[in-house]
Amino acid sequence: MRIPPDALIASTKLTHYLLTPRVKDGKSKYLAQSGFALASADRLETEIRRVAAERDGIIDRVREHGTYYTVEGEIVGPLSVPLPVKLIWLHRTDGVFSFVTLVPQRK
Repeated sequence: MRIPPDALIASTKLTHYLLTPRVKDGKSKYLAQSGFALASADRLETEIRRVAAERDGIIDRVREHGTYYTVEGEIVGPLSVPLPVKLIWLHRTDGVFSFVTLVPQRK
């Protein structure tokens, strides 16, 4: 199943979580390898949407909030370094698709 192009991606998910350095996980450090930073949050959203448009989502699990899908692919940042990622999406019970998170993958 393809994630619809109008799926929700909260800007705070990008700017306050994925692109902000945190002690617990290294997602911002991973994304920085390709040049992603707070200033390039729009580029990260574009890349997430591109991968979701090009690859089918696979059902991962069904929970009370809806059905979770994973989409695997590569995003490319300002430094043109491809980064393999797993994108997690939720098809909520109200019918809306929303982006949950990005998980770095090893090459």
